Amino acid sequence: MEQEIILIMGVAFLTSAVARFCLLSNPNGAIFKPLSKGDADKIQKFIESGADVNVKNQDGYTPLYIASQKGYTEIVKLLLAANSNVNAADADGSTPLFMASWQGHIEIVKLLLTANSNVNAPHADGSTPLFMASWQGHTEIVKLLLAANGNVNAADADGSTPLFMASWQGHTEIVKLLLTANSNVNTPRSSDGSTPLFMATERGYTEIVKLLLTANSNVNTPRSSDDVTPLYIASQNGHTEIVKLLLAATANINATDTDNLTPLFLASQNGHTEVVKLLLADNKADVNATDAGGATPLFLASQNGHTEIVKLLLAASANFNVTDAVGGTPLFLALWQGHTEVIKLLLSAKCDVNNALQSLSQFEKNSSANHSNDFSKITTKPQTTIKTTKNRIDPDKSEG
Repeated sequence: MEQEIILIMGVAFLTSAVARFCLLSNPNGAIFKPLSKGDADKIQKFIESGADVNVKNQDGYTPLYIASQKGYTEIVKLLLAANSNVNAADADGSTPLFMASWQGHIEIVKLLLTANSNVNAPHADGSTPLFMASWQGHTEIVKLLLAANGNVNAADADGSTPLFMASWQGHTEIVKLLLTANSNVNTPRSSDGSTPLFMATERGYTEIVKLLLTANSNVNTPRSSDDVTPLYIASQNGHTEIVKLLLAATANINATDTDNLTPLFLASQNGHTEVVKLLLADNKADVNATDAGGATPLFLASQNGHTEIVKLLLAASANFNVTDAVGGTPLFLALWQGHTEVIKLLLSAKCDVNNALQSLSQFEKNSSANHSNDFSKITTKPQTTIKTTKNRIDPDKSEG
């Protein structure tokens, strides 16, 4: 037993001696070696040997910064007890609290806050510990930071707030916390004017959209970069339930973007049948709205072969003979793309066949594709032969 005690004492002495030697030979950096391995016992020895706990390594990080980032709770306790500077930041302004909040180290965040860490100290880009925790989905840390008076509306250099980031990433519980703390629901990102509602809508986070609308998010504020609205985004991406919510919140159903496209255009183009039904209900969406090039939603549905949507648009009195800026028509686009069922629907609606075939003929001069044969197979007049001349195509004249 006596030998074991002597052995233990010898090891302790040797460890202390090694720490003192390292400290003397490299007084400004020796503590970082055991820190990199999370060795709390050796850190304690260095502290007892008089190591500078606020020394910075070549990257500008203090021991407390690194321990907070890596989640070394016991080492953080030791360093704080040794009067480490709780607010010492790196060259970018990141503090130990910033790093612990970012990485989700709850116990360390508690320790740092108890040690009077600056809860709102910003990174060089303006982001704060609350911003990072909200972005990364660390709900319990968000609670701690809000309780410590974290600035709920502090934005980064691009104008993004904690609520913006939580809405973008789908962190529903954090969104609730931030709204309860009176976060500004309509603060836009400066680069494009997107709000939290835009981000939740784009990602399809229905529950977050509900929360934001309940908090009086502005449903009709367009994005500054392209005049797109949340309803436009929801329609484009086929988020049916969100479309319902936005319409119930009196979203402008015919709002246009910088290309004069409406939500109905995007839903028709992308084949979102249920969204098209919602937009057309009660004749609210303008079925014959034209974009900057003169095309209508029927153009896009016909071009992309969305048969059911073509049916809906025709039933809603879509103009099937309208021509765009280059003379194209819905029938021409369906012929060009070879969408047989759409062609049948348009022919049944008595579309202008001459116009479509003239346009098709012009396009086929520069293409190896020949879709005139598609038309001859499915025309409602199977006995009619298509006669092509230099100036026109007349489907009512037979060859002979």
